Amino acid sequence: MRRCGLLALAGFVCLAVPVRSAQAQIQVPDDVQAMTRMMRDLRYEEAIQRGLRALREASPRDPHRVAIVYRLLGTAYFLLGDETHARAAWVQLFALEAEARPPDEASPKLRSFFERVRLDAASIELDPAPLKEVPEGKPFLVEARLAGTVSRVERVLLHYRTEGAGAYAMRRLDRQGGLLRATLPGVLLADGSPRAFEYWLEARDAQGAPVALVGTEAAPLRAKIIPQRRDGVAEGLQPGSQPEEPPVYKRWWFWGIVGGAVAASLGAGIYFGTRGDSSAGGPGLDVCIGFRNKPCP
Repeated sequence: MRRCGLLALAGFVCLAVPVRSAQAQIQVPDDVQAMTRMMRDLRYEEAIQRGLRALREASPRDPHRVAIVYRLLGTAYFLLGDETHARAAWVQLFALEAEARPPDEASPKLRSFFERVRLDAASIELDPAPLKEVPEGKPFLVEARLAGTVSRVERVLLHYRTEGAGAYAMRRLDRQGGLLRATLPGVLLADGSPRAFEYWLEARDAQGAPVALVGTEAAPLRAKIIPQRRDGVAEGLQPGSQPEEPPVYKRWWFWGIVGGAVAASLGAGIYFGTRGDSSAGGPGLDVCIGFRNKPCP
């Protein structure tokens, strides 16, 4: 009996080792691991805070990681009984991965709500016009088309910013002949460095809840900002730098001042040297300019 127990333990160890080594080969972000561990320990509030922080620090170029965080975040909200925020998180998940599935260990109630949110998001089609480039300093147009069960959509919002600018600005799109449009003011690059224009679209119902998105706050759509021409760029100067000042002795006005001072000094010497002091009765100073054939006396 003891021998059988030892063999069973050995078999468990043998099975556990390859599973653990396989897991080690999967690069799972630290925040996802932390959220999963917190939720298993029923620390849902901590998991939510960790998820929100992960979204703030996430790279827009890693939408798959962002999608995992959205799925866990919505699950944590749902387990706390907050279906409003759970829906908002999962709507953003479906904006990145339309065929996303709930966690494997989810309860039937959670799966039912997750599927309902997915079907609601799929019933609305929000299709923005391609925006690849944005000229700096010039107003530009953002357009989108809304299809599907549009009766559920009360308004569509555009969230936008310059890459690295922090918070998004928000603008409501106007309905014009079956299209949604908004003209945005020109984007300015403070230092002239190339950056992206980041934006995402959000359809909301009459209660203000999101029902469909294109892009998300953590993984926005992106368009290249084309910098306008700046003075000095053509001469090889870096944007924002100032041309080097020439030394004083190379400026045109410097030698003009020097020449004028020399001429004034010479004239004053000749004037006072050739003038006699008649009022004092003293002798005058005679100045003679001699030549080779006629020397001075």
